[in-house]
Amino acid sequence: GSNQSYSGVSKDSLLLRLKDEDSITQMNTNLMGPILMARDVVKKMLARHKGDRVELQVVKILTSLYVGCIINIGSVVGEAGGRSGQVAYSATKAGLHGTY
Repeated sequence: GSNQSYSGVSKDSLLLRLKDEDSITQMNTNLMGPILMARDVVKKMLARHKGDRVELQVVKILTSLYVGCIINIGSVVGEAGGRSGQVAYSATKAGLHGTY
């Protein structure tokens, strides 16, 4: 089975006008949401295979036993940057790319 995360919030603002609460909302939704979801889902995936010979290192999981798949949808702005006013959104999507 697979679990998919389609979360995203964008509150465009130039850096000097960006409100702290808007940045925090974007960080929590676009970056922390997928990270926390993945952590909880991986625990459940591993629990399904309790008793199997599962190494808890990610590389071993991927090579020795297929336990499931998590798909996070990012954005091209995470790689190339967004348009003017998307500094926080772009940063959260770049962070999401780092979770691969």
